[in-house]
Amino acid sequence: MIKILLTSALFSSGRIMRFRSLLAVLTLCVPALSFSGTAQSDATPLINQLISKYEGISSIESHVHLTIELPEQSAVEQDMTIYQKENMFRLESKDQTVISDGKTIWTYTPEDNRVVLTYADEGSTDNGMNFNSPHAMLKQLLDQSAMQRIAGTVNKGKQLLTVVEMKPKDVDSEFFKVKLLVDKARLTLKELKSFSKDGSRYILSIDKVIPNPSLKKTLFTFDKTKYPGVEVEDLRI
Repeated sequence: MIKILLTSALFSSGRIMRFRSLLAVLTLCVPALSFSGTAQSDATPLINQLISKYEGISSIESHVHLTIELPEQSAVEQDMTIYQKENMFRLESKDQTVISDGKTIWTYTPEDNRVVLTYADEGSTDNGMNFNSPHAMLKQLLDQSAMQRIAGTVNKGKQLLTVVEMKPKDVDSEFFKVKLLVDKARLTLKELKSFSKDGSRYILSIDKVIPNPSLKKTLFTFDKTKYPGVEVEDLRI
């Protein structure tokens, strides 16, 4: 099963990053990208500027595209919409909807008309999902990074984007590198790509972000009356 990460655990040792068909943020996998410049400098100030910007957002709606590249396999792609407010989120894709009110996570699969309930545990759950706000994700990436540098610029479409390369402090991390594509002019994160030691690549492209939308609390709960005949499996203990 494909799992998603808008994650703070990219550099955590002993943890397998899994994506549930998302979230919401991963760089540099498009063959048409062309690098210009070889400047290398500390990217910490730029990352801190991004953190400050996202800290000022109380709610967010993100439209993203996830690409998973595995060795000797065809790439898997998925479009997703993510809604987030405080510690609540809702992730919608063609194959699955994942909802959390900060206490419970509902994972609904329309193909089976089935919803599974689990406890939310401050952004990390037993089913492998890690979901954090953009500024929390960036903060934790920065904390867990031994090196963060500006590795040049790249032209993507009509945009000139800054390439940020990060490497983990933990030598036992399953990921040896993370790259970000940042629009410095607008201070927005456009793509995030993680490089796994097993040769897999996870790319999260951010197509559109709507800051501070009006999101009702009902968006972050599962109303089974809207899904006639839904099978409910409650795994909470």
